[in-house]
Amino acid sequence: MRYRDPAIQKIVNGENHRDICIAAFAELGLPLSTPMTLADGTKYSQAELLRDSVENFDIKQRELAWTAIAYALYLPPQRGWTNRYRESFIFDDMANELMRTPLHKASCGGAHLLYALTVLWRVDVSAACLSAPVRESLMQHLQRQTALAVKSQAKEGYWTLDWHTADQGESEARRISSPDTPSTRLLATGHLLEWLEMLPMELQPAPSVYRRAARWLCAALGERFPLKSPDDFCPCVHAVCSVRTLLGEIGE
Repeated sequence: MRYRDPAIQKIVNGENHRDICIAAFAELGLPLSTPMTLADGTKYSQAELLRDSVENFDIKQRELAWTAIAYALYLPPQRGWTNRYRESFIFDDMANELMRTPLHKASCGGAHLLYALTVLWRVDVSAACLSAPVRESLMQHLQRQTALAVKSQAKEGYWTLDWHTADQGESEARRISSPDTPSTRLLATGHLLEWLEMLPMELQPAPSVYRRAARWLCAALGERFPLKSPDDFCPCVHAVCSVRTLLGEIGE
């Protein structure tokens, strides 16, 4: 059992990112025993989604971030898995591949890659699933990307989709500018703030980084409602969730 791929099957519904549904279910804390019923009445459980994903896993698949989140939250203490072609993988492989993926080739300014890596980091703290060398590489990677995010944040508080091109080590291909519009700023800022909120305390930037981003998002959201286009849904949801999380942390 799996969700349809709109790009491959040329349909209007389905998953726009591979394994995004099971990753969302995992973040909601739904157990794999959660029942799922198909349109014809056939009953399955959510475990069937995970099983199909594992059996068809490819470390070079088009998008890995949501698969990484689902596996990190559902598989440990199991540290590895084997697909239907008898290829075996461990979480070290997943982390290394995510760290190797160029941010400019990933969705939403690369924020999903960093979010998935941070989920892996947090899971590893409570249920060790990474080797010591990969754990150290991951910490250094997150530190570098956090410093880059702080460096590239506009004084008004927003980020652009090409925020990562502030790195002097970026290749020429990575320095190609992404569109810079109010919509893309909203998309980038909501996503990056969500990621920064997920970081463990020892890796988080100064509170002023969060405050500036949240203030800019609140002003930008005030100009967006009521939503006029379906394209506004994704950036607005990420923006609202990031601000809501921040307010919840302040309240605590």
